[in-house]
Amino acid sequence: MREDLVRQGIRPYIPQRTQRQRLPKQGFTYDKRRRQWICPEGHRSIGQSPHQRGGWLVYFSERACRGCPRAGSCLSRSQTRKVLYWHPGTEANRPRGLKRALRVRKVVERTFGEAKQWHGLGRSRYRGRERTAIQVLLTCLVLNAKKMARRFKDAPGRGKRTRAAEQAAA
Repeated sequence: MREDLVRQGIRPYIPQRTQRQRLPKQGFTYDKRRRQWICPEGHRSIGQSPHQRGGWLVYFSERACRGCPRAGSCLSRSQTRKVLYWHPGTEANRPRGLKRALRVRKVVERTFGEAKQWHGLGRSRYRGRERTAIQVLLTCLVLNAKKMARRFKDAPGRGKRTRAAEQAAA
C-alpha cells in the first residue's frame, strides 16, 4: 500500500507497525553479499520464505538454536528454532516529518473521537446525504463553539476579577 502511494507521488504518513531498526537493536545483522541474517551468537540463517503480508520469514537452524546460550531469552517455549519476520520496506518510504505529522494527526483524531462519542456522529440520525451533511455541519459548529469558549476562558487577562478591580469598575 505504501509503495503504491509513493509510485503515485504521494508521501505516506502512515506509522509502521514494526519498529524501525528492530532487528539490529536485538543484535541481528544482515549480510547483503550472502543475503543472510546473522544472530547475536554468530549463527547464519538457513533459509527464508515469503510471508502473506509481504516481507519474509527468515529461519535459523534448529541445531544451532538448541545449543545456543541465549535460547532461553531468544526462543519462546514452543519454538525449536528462531524465526524472524523481515520486511525490506520497513526502512524505505519513511518520510521526513513523520513524528510531526503524527502529532497533528493525534489532535485531529481526538476531535473526531469527541464528535463520535459525545455528539452522536457515530451514527447518522437522519436519512439522506443532505440531512446527514447538515448533522455533521451542526456538530462541527458545536465543537468549534466549545473550542472558542475554552480559548476565551483561558485567554490572558480573563481570570477572576479581584475585589479592588470590581469596586473600581462599580
